[in-house]
Amino acid sequence: MKTETMRLQTPREIEVEAEGREWTRQRLQQRLQDEFGQHGEVFPLSGQRLVHRRTQPMQLHTSVGVIQLRVLHGQDPTDKHWGCPVREHWGLTCHQQFSLALADKLAFTVTATASYAEAAAVAQKWGVTVSDSSLHALTQHLGARAEARTQEQLETPPQERQPERAPTKLAVLMLDGGVLPASLSLG
Repeated sequence: MKTETMRLQTPREIEVEAEGREWTRQRLQQRLQDEFGQHGEVFPLSGQRLVHRRTQPMQLHTSVGVIQLRVLHGQDPTDKHWGCPVREHWGLTCHQQFSLALADKLAFTVTATASYAEAAAVAQKWGVTVSDSSLHALTQHLGARAEARTQEQLETPPQERQPERAPTKLAVLMLDGGVLPASLSLG
């Protein structure tokens, strides 16, 4: 009898969870569309309104499902690049399909599993359908970005915190595992 009760509750739980995800997806979609109304015509870096604009549909995969938006695409008059101001405002690249929150969750899932196929199966358990090839592309993109940041940091030598200080005449010596302060005589 107890097993029958558990089987009857599981479909209800799944149904209610799906209803909750859909409600959340619709709410997120409405909030993002409203945010587009506030930031959709101005490029965030230049502060200029876009020119040669046209409205386009935008699809974004989020942790609660796929959302559909209508956004403006156009040219930044300052540096003449073409783009979508709201994508730039949200920190998305021009062809990025995953929201930043979903990309973070998926990247963590990939590192916590042994393969892209396993990561896709785990993501399916929390309601996100993604292919293993998409996960591979995501990790390649994130890895390349991390490598570029590392190389950039290695090119720039570290700055001294207090460059105006004179060199100290104090040294620390370790003898047989014990630390002893010692005064240096430079002369």
